[in-house]
Amino acid sequence: MPTLPAHPNCRCALSAYWKDEKSNVEVARLKRKKNTEKRVTINKEKQRKLIAEFRKNGGKVWQDAEAEAYLKKKGANAIVLSEDLIALKNKPTISEVLEELYHVKQFRDGKIDLTNVSRYKAEIEAQNYLLSVKNLYNIPKEEILETKANLQYWKERLKNEKNRNY
Repeated sequence: MPTLPAHPNCRCALSAYWKDEKSNVEVARLKRKKNTEKRVTINKEKQRKLIAEFRKNGGKVWQDAEAEAYLKKKGANAIVLSEDLIALKNKPTISEVLEELYHVKQFRDGKIDLTNVSRYKAEIEAQNYLLSVKNLYNIPKEEILETKANLQYWKERLKNEKNRNY
């Protein structure tokens, strides 16, 4: 069995190590840049086209560092705050943009109120909408799988809510 080189006070060929705190910070910074979520973000031009009608009707898109912090605090990637205000990450996915625009329509149509049942039904309807337009908007496979999982999640939440209330 071959042995690794072993010199006094030498770590050659064994492993990398860092001498000081500064190096550890640099390594941590490099790791943060790695995107492990496999998010395919929408390009700015496509996003602009999708939200043009929303903005034309008085809608606003909150999309800055403060919005990112708010979304992180809420544990969401995007949120409709009212029928004329959407909060998005700086680099949203096509599904996030489409889903929030669909929720705006639901708000304007009066389908969403303060009850959990209406919220869950709205989420289920939005997930079904995304699945229905997946080819039209070339929604990536990862997002389709996530949408299907979300659909099951919201159906289960609705079922539990109905059982709790009856």
